[in-house]
Amino acid sequence: MANVEKEMPYVLVEFVDSDNSTKLKDIDGLPRQWVHVDPLNKQKCFAFYPKPPYSEEKLKEIQRMIKHRAKASLDWGLYEVNLKGTAESHAELLKKVNLLKIKPDVFTTDTEISKEDRADIVKKKIIITSKGGRRNTSF
Repeated sequence: MANVEKEMPYVLVEFVDSDNSTKLKDIDGLPRQWVHVDPLNKQKCFAFYPKPPYSEEKLKEIQRMIKHRAKASLDWGLYEVNLKGTAESHAELLKKVNLLKIKPDVFTTDTEISKEDRADIVKKKIIITSKGGRRNTSF
C-alpha cells in the first residue's frame, strides 16, 4: 500500500468525450493539481486543459507546462476524465502514457489493492490537497 500512498505529482487520465466532437488527445499525463474530483459526485473527476485548436506550437507549450507542473489556467476548458494511473516523475509519466495505449490502466501492480481502490486513493489525495489550500475544487 505504501507505493499507492506516496506523493505522486502526475496523474494519467483518459479524457471522456461522449460526443467525440473535440480533438482532445484521448489519453494524457497531467500534473495532479490540474485534476479535481467533482464535489457533488465523488466518482467523477475533471481536469483543466487548454481549449482547442491545438497547433504544433501549442502542443509543445502544453507538454512543457505538464513537464514543469505549471499552474492550470481558469480560462482553460474543464473536461471529464477517468484516472488511469500515477507517476512520480515526468520520465515515468511518458513511459506510462505509452503503456496506456495497450493497457487499460497503469496503476502499480505490486500491491493487493484493486485498481478501483487505487483510483479512489488518488481521488482522496486530490481532495485532501485541494482542501489544504493549494487548490480550490469548486467549478
